[in-house]
Amino acid sequence: MKATFFYALLGLFVGCNTPARKILPHDEFFANFNNRAKAQILSEFQQYDLYPMNEIDKCILKQGISKYLSQMNDSKLVQLDSFFIRNYQFADLGCNFTIVEKDQEYHLLYLPRVYEYCYTDKYYELKDSINELRNPNFAITRVNSTTFDEFLENSVFISKGPRVDISTAIQLMKEIFPEFTHNRVQIAQFLSWLDTQPLDNREVIESILSPIITQKEKGFSGQDYSVFQADYLGFFFFHFHMYEDISLQMQLDIYFIPYHRRYGMGFETDKAKFAECIEK
Repeated sequence: MKATFFYALLGLFVGCNTPARKILPHDEFFANFNNRAKAQILSEFQQYDLYPMNEIDKCILKQGISKYLSQMNDSKLVQLDSFFIRNYQFADLGCNFTIVEKDQEYHLLYLPRVYEYCYTDKYYELKDSINELRNPNFAITRVNSTTFDEFLENSVFISKGPRVDISTAIQLMKEIFPEFTHNRVQIAQFLSWLDTQPLDNREVIESILSPIITQKEKGFSGQDYSVFQADYLGFFFFHFHMYEDISLQMQLDIYFIPYHRRYGMGFETDKAKFAECIEK
């Protein structure tokens, strides 16, 4: 009798202290992610900040989402807290983009300013088979889009309700932009590389990043950053900081520091698949 009572108490104790089971999305959510994302994104497509894409590339992106989204990714879906993240590789534009779902809202996240550095001759000129930056002022640029900033403000660093902390935000950015964030480096490694850059380029980069690094070293509240090195491209500097107002809402600036010299990059669009866009 005593043993029975003891095991009953033990079962009650264990049951009360068992961690709550994580609720996973229903199979139907997984199966219909692409279709629901496509419907919402296409209905709002004109509102997205896709600068500096030209009209042909915008058309190709829109048609790719409309017709080929599941071919780009119909299997892997990442959950991070209340965010559901799916990455897509779009070979016909040479780019990756990500769709994030939170609270039944689907967000198309893409950094076209980065790909402008990759695939146009606006910033680089060819010198002896190597591409070289045309101007020191091109040595660093903020690559946020208005669409991305609105996603951060409304879904990540919200002013009312539970906020995402910086460590979770960094992990979220790594899931959203995996091709840019797979190799995190220490600031000393980045500064060592910076010392080898042409003087004019270095001065432009330091004019923007040195105040950020100095504030962090002095322990300024609400300041943090992470640095990532992307193969063949350069470095991405993620700066987390507070808005300078009474809301104390967090903000994220993403800076791209391209290599001074690099080999050319290119992609090929299937002209038959996207004839409606190309022949307009």
